[in-house]
Amino acid sequence: MIEDFPWLVFLFTIFGFIFLIGIIFPIQFTTGYGEHVGYVTAVDQTGLFWRNYHIYFKTETESSQEDEYCVMRFNPEMADNLKRVAESKSLVSLKYRTLITLNPSLCHSSEIKDIKIIK
Repeated sequence: MIEDFPWLVFLFTIFGFIFLIGIIFPIQFTTGYGEHVGYVTAVDQTGLFWRNYHIYFKTETESSQEDEYCVMRFNPEMADNLKRVAESKSLVSLKYRTLITLNPSLCHSSEIKDIKIIK
């Protein structure tokens, strides 16, 4: 049956190869940069193998919308700083970059690059 669809085997082979390359080599493409002012509400470290930090952020404390950012597991100092900011409920400015990645061990959406406490 699979012999009737050689193009399907070819497609699975190509996608499998791209996936393996993405796992072996940390390929990231930056798609933009931004800044967000507001409050850190929580910091979690999640993941089965690659435990990156997930930062939850609100523009206003009363807002129901919460944005999620990422801090790489190689940067625990920034995660600890963000935990302290969340506990103190300080107004902060986050500088981040949005990205696309093929590697499951890296941040997949917006990675925080810098934090500045406003008050």
